[in-house]
Amino acid sequence: MDNTMRQTRNYNGIDLVKFICAFLVCFIHIPPFPTGNPLASSGLNFLIPEVLARIAVPFFFTASGFLLFRKLDFNNIDPEPVKKYCFNLLRLAGLWGLLLIMDCDLQLWYLGGTVVAVTMLALLLHKGAKLTFLPPLALILYLMGLLGDSWYGLTDAIRGNGAVNALFHGYDVFFETTRNGVFMGFPFVLMGAVFAKGRIKLKPVPSAVGFALSMALLTAEAYFLESGEIPRSYNMYLSLLPAAFFLFSLALGVRLKDRPVYKKLRAAGTLIFYGHYLTYALVIYALSAVRKVTEINLLPWQSFIAIAAVTAAAFAVVRLSEKEKFGWVKWFY
Repeated sequence: MDNTMRQTRNYNGIDLVKFICAFLVCFIHIPPFPTGNPLASSGLNFLIPEVLARIAVPFFFTASGFLLFRKLDFNNIDPEPVKKYCFNLLRLAGLWGLLLIMDCDLQLWYLGGTVVAVTMLALLLHKGAKLTFLPPLALILYLMGLLGDSWYGLTDAIRGNGAVNALFHGYDVFFETTRNGVFMGFPFVLMGAVFAKGRIKLKPVPSAVGFALSMALLTAEAYFLESGEIPRSYNMYLSLLPAAFFLFSLALGVRLKDRPVYKKLRAAGTLIFYGHYLTYALVIYALSAVRKVTEINLLPWQSFIAIAAVTAAAFAVVRLSEKEKFGWVKWFY
């Protein structure tokens, strides 16, 4: 596949999966079944946000790597597209940071992480790093990240050493988590860049089977770690590497006819990603007020009401932005 074809083809499968992943991110930050909901004790409040939904952010990173680096010559990296891409992400972070104010790290860390990851990869390629060298480096970084996240309990033994413990403590003071562009973002952005190179071509059926098996492994890994009280957090799993690989391969391999709806899904998904937690807070406030006045208790369903509200608002904003005098709204996605 030549570079011109890669730049002109529309990737509707990627847009569709990103839209679905936006809802998965909602369930990471919003408990699907809060207290009072009949399904609150079903175990789904662990399975959905801490296991199944964790595929979303790796997919976003992979898509970012693909969509940016498909435009670049790996042997002669042009820094201008990278600078423009990073500037746009930082602009989004600034605008949404002003809107969200509180708890903005829930979503906006991803923007900073993407900037770090794509900058790292661009610099390494600019300095002449070969693709044969980069995957082992990415794997090492990811394994290090696991030890600060879901596999944190494995570090108990080595943290008994004073010097090692000081190293861990020093890192925690400044960074708190390995959920960032170096340990989490870089491996998946590199994965997307490798796909952009055009050397990975799997048909949809093998990709779907591989994804299903990877998600089964992910589920088993999550429950194994949880049973041993090993995780510090649930952002990174070893099984996410193959899961993201096969899901992205599937999204890339499925050809969907060009329709205007995919462009709308792309924009609406972005707005849902950034606006869901603010909408959730407003919905809780509104439902609490309704309960006081009418004694109608809809709080057990607050998560689904919030997601329905942010979805409706997202599509309304996209529709509004299509009008000439409201074109400035596009700055928010």
